[in-house]
Amino acid sequence: MKEYKIDTVQTKQLTSSNEILSYISSNLIKPGYDLAFRGQREESWELEPTISRYLEKKEKEFNHDYKGSDDLRTIVEKRLLGTYRENIKRNQDIPEDRIDKIDLWQLGQHHGLPTPLLDWTRSPYVGLFFAICEDAVIDNNIARDRALWVLNLTMLKEINFNIDRNIWPNLKKKMSDSILHTKVPKMEVVTNFDGDNRRIVYQQGLFTKHVHRSFQVWLGRIAREISHDLWSEPVLTKVIIPGDLKLRNELMIILDKMNINYRTLFPDRYGSAADAAENVVQRMSADRFKQLSASQSDYKQQQIKERKSNNRVQ
Repeated sequence: MKEYKIDTVQTKQLTSSNEILSYISSNLIKPGYDLAFRGQREESWELEPTISRYLEKKEKEFNHDYKGSDDLRTIVEKRLLGTYRENIKRNQDIPEDRIDKIDLWQLGQHHGLPTPLLDWTRSPYVGLFFAICEDAVIDNNIARDRALWVLNLTMLKEINFNIDRNIWPNLKKKMSDSILHTKVPKMEVVTNFDGDNRRIVYQQGLFTKHVHRSFQVWLGRIAREISHDLWSEPVLTKVIIPGDLKLRNELMIILDKMNINYRTLFPDRYGSAADAAENVVQRMSADRFKQLSASQSDYKQQQIKERKSNNRVQ
């Protein structure tokens, strides 16, 4: 039986639409497997929540000298959430009696608020959509590869159980509970939703809630403390997909036939507009449209030649 280190990401390189769809149906849709999926348009990007990316961009702008027990991230998170709550009250976005009953991180996640949440989906096809829907990252005129991430939720539960039963009791001799839960936290999986965001339901969504900068950093920290190094299944697998535009358009058309598109995943005005724009791309990139356009162009050229010929005769 093959064994895996918890902080080592397994990778799988795929090259064609047939290969990608076959791999998904054969390996990612299995009874008894509890998996989550996340698409990213650049395969080299780590699994970072938006709060981490926000801090990476803004930290140099912050003039801070905090020497207390709270680190910069904790302070920024408190201020973001507090200001967001006050803005919602002032704008009356939500009835005031409901504000303290809902998870504001969830509410803000899909409205531009930097949060410690990372989006996942239960559907590998929805994950594939998010891996390919945006334009590929271009580096030296070459489209960078994309990634469909696979998270083994069963293995994640085992790791959290190990943290709770083994790691925390051993480290409590060295640090307080508050520091312990910050330095060596469990990875919280958020599956209870408040009902204020229809997108989560349509995307079959869930979240992981992060204390460390990225999922990979957290796994590396846990690997240093865990009692046994090898596990029966990988925690994270990265399926690498070429950034090729033709492949992207081909997969988007296939997913659309499966009713996975902007309109169904974003059941709001944004989804309607984005789907209209994508529909034009699909139609104009289709071979039939190109052939029709070429035939029309040939017909127009023929008409121009005939007019010129008639003018010469006259």
